This record gives sequence, structure tokens and C-alpha cells, in this order.
Amino acid sequence: MTRPLPTMICFLLFALTQSHGQQASAALRQFLEARLADRPDTAPPELSRLLAVVDPISKTSQSEIKDALPVLRLALKSQIRNLPVEAAFVYFAISGRPDGGKLLRDSVPQFAELLMDPDERLSGASISILQNLTHSIPETAVPALVAELRRAGPSTLVKASAAQALLRSARRDDPAVLRVVEAYLSRETNANVKVANLQAVASNSSETPMIVAFVMKALGDREQAVQMAAVSAIGTMSTTVRRQARETLGKLVDDPATDPEVRRVAGEALQD
Repeated sequence: MTRPLPTMICFLLFALTQSHGQQASAALRQFLEARLADRPDTAPPELSRLLAVVDPISKTSQSEIKDALPVLRLALKSQIRNLPVEAAFVYFAISGRPDGGKLLRDSVPQFAELLMDPDERLSGASISILQNLTHSIPETAVPALVAELRRAGPSTLVKASAAQALLRSARRDDPAVLRVVEAYLSRETNANVKVANLQAVASNSSETPMIVAFVMKALGDREQAVQMAAVSAIGTMSTTVRRQARETLGKLVDDPATDPEVRRVAGEALQD
């Protein structure tokens, strides 16, 4: 299995969507201004303090959020310990609002820059923000993700997440977007990233001829995890694709050189 996004991202993104009772709501701008006044080495606030600001965002007035945005932009670029991460999660909460696209349209270039940030907490949060925005402002958010897939650079899980966001976006059937995703899939070589890409294909039921070819090729990969992810992806695809894969799956089952676990899952797939 590929490693997921860092634990801090997963925990905080989950926490931000949960209700935390009757905590007093801190004013968003006041919280950010107070953090910007901290020393660079100041310890970050307790999670409860951050959540006291983030939880009410879904019901905060549009005018209050607009008032806080200039300070939020400064916080995202700050050198103060963990403050950019806190700002990213505030942005994530705003991006989930029905009017999130309207509020954050001008901030999309900042999120695109974060995709290249070496801090995985920030690059991971930026993917989640842009994924939200692909549904409210696809004409602005989708090009940012397309540019990330086109950008030269090493295999990363950020790129895999960008591909998944595009396959889930309102533009997922756009031929131009699909061509970029397909070109990206064809050139990835890192095993962990291949697994993440196969999981993205499986969860989004994507079946263009090139995507099917990518999955079929992965059945013969040298890495066990890639082969198993490919078998799982085949199981989510159409009857036509599953029939097309039967011969290859049969060869995996019959070949004594096949990894025993891959042989098992391939055999189970043949029973479906």
C-alpha cells in the first residue's frame, strides 16, 4: 500500500469537519493578528484554539471572512512556527463553503504555489483546498491542477492527488483535462505513486482507452503493491474491461513466479 498523506494532515482535515460542541467562537481576524504578533519560535496554539476559530467558518458572515483574508494571506507566508499550516486549514474550511469559490478565487495562485512546497502539510492541504474549489470555480482551480501535472519534476504523491482531484472535478469529462491526466499516468515510474494513481482510477471509475491501458500494463508490473492495486482497479471497471483482463489475470494465477498474494487476489478477481 502507498503511504497516505502525513498523519497531521489527515487528523486535522478530519477534525475540521467535526462539531466541537459549544466552544466560544474566536474572531478570525483577531486570532490571525495575534498569531502574526508572535515570535518566530513561539509554540503553536493548542488544537482547541485553532478549532474555535475554524469550526464557525461555515456560518461566519461573508463580510467577516473578507475582512480576515488580507491577514490570512500574510499568515500563509509567515515564518512563525506552524502558522502557515494553521492558515492553510482556515483556507480549507473556507473552500468548503458554498461561496468558497467566490471568496477564494483570487487566492488560487497561492494554492498552486503551495503544491510545490517541501512541507507536505502545506502541499497536502493545498490539494484539498483546490479539490473543493474544482466544484465551485472549476474554470480557475482546474488549470492550477493541470499545470501541476504538466510541471517537470520527480514523482510525488502530490501529483497523484492532483490527478485524483481532476478525475473527481466538474471537468473530469473534458478531453483536454483527460489528455493531461493520461499523459501524466503514462510517465510515472515510482511504485508508491503508481499505487496512488491506480487507487484514484479505481475510486473514480475512469475508463478512457489510455487509462484502461495504464491499468492493464500495471498488472504486469514488477512491484507486488502495484499489481495488487491494478487487480483492485480492474474490479471496479466495466464488464468489458474485466473480460479484457481475464487472460492476463489467468496468466498471473498460473505463473509460479507470481507473488503468492498477487496470485490470490487475481484468482479472486477471476471468480467475479
